[in-house]
Order: sequence, then structure tokens, then C-alpha cells
Amino acid sequence: MNLLFRALRADLKVKSVKALSPRTRLWLVTYGVIYLLRELEGVFANLQAFINQPKEDESDEDKEFHDVQEEEEEISLRRWLRFSR
Repeated sequence: MNLLFRALRADLKVKSVKALSPRTRLWLVTYGVIYLLRELEGVFANLQAFINQPKEDESDEDKEFHDVQEEEEEISLRRWLRFSR
């Protein structure tokens, strides 16, 4: 990390430093979160099972989807054509 910091500080091209900064920040956040989760697994033994098993969402089973009536489709298409001119 120190080597990267010194290289960025010594770089005289602002454009290259600006291009690398968001990528570096994303890399640090990603690996920081992974490190944090690994450390927490030592404290909470069942944390890995919680992370690896997806949450079951029962609300999806209750949803019903219906097709739009053809009249409504035609009306909305006519409105869209009228406003797009």
C-alpha cells in the first residue's frame, strides 16, 4: 500500500492519477469488506453459513402478474406516438 501511495504521489500526470483513484478505492473497499468478514467469522462461527445460504423470500410466491389489455396498449401507443412527434 505504501508503494502504491508513493508511486501515485510521484506521478506528474494528473490524468493517470485520476484514472487510477476510483479503481484503487473500489479495490480497497472490496478487500476491506472481505477482510472484515473473515475476521468476524472467527468471532461468530455460524456467520459463514449465513453468508453462503441465500435468504428465502416467501413474498415472491404471493405475487400474481396479469397481462395488459390490448385496448390499454393501443391507447398508450397512440399517446406515445402523439407526444413523440
